[in-house]
Amino acid sequence: RQQINLPLRVGILIDTSTSIRSRFKFEQQAANEFLLDVLKSKDDRAFVMGFDVTPDLVADWTNNLDGLATGVNKLRPGGGTALFDAVYTACRDKLLDVSRGQEPVRKAIILISDGDDDQSRVHLDESIKECQRAETTIYTISTNWMPTRGRGDKVLLQMAEATGGLVLYPPSAEQMYQSFNNIEQELRSQYALTYE
Repeated sequence: RQQINLPLRVGILIDTSTSIRSRFKFEQQAANEFLLDVLKSKDDRAFVMGFDVTPDLVADWTNNLDGLATGVNKLRPGGGTALFDAVYTACRDKLLDVSRGQEPVRKAIILISDGDDDQSRVHLDESIKECQRAETTIYTISTNWMPTRGRGDKVLLQMAEATGGLVLYPPSAEQMYQSFNNIEQELRSQYALTYE
């Protein structure tokens, strides 16, 4: 059956490390546009987390678009990158939270980063396993706009593939909007298969 009407639980994880400073404004604008477009139902919820050396939850679960936009706009770039720690923390603390009830929802992380991790205490495979435990799909948007794919892009691809998500490589900051649009369509057009 098609699951277009499942409530969404979306975590927006934004890399705020020094390495993305030049692209940061575009990240914020595109994230805000995405939240406006994707949170359509009163049952949808999102949270916003920035990360450099540590994850920083700037907006907790809500469907209040103003509160989410305020959280996104509060983020400031600077510091190293603990990408795996941020993904692990988001899944463990926010998406694996069973106290929220067991209603069927679609859980996803939208990860905006160049994929270069230089600070995490958690390993890549541990962060992927935590997402799988939380039944969360990772959609990554690479902020590496070089024509060649670097080590960070391979990390983003690994995270997306291991959780059933997508990795998008917008060729420029302006193209980030289209990447968010692709993710929104993907979230709203999935199917559930039941075996008896």
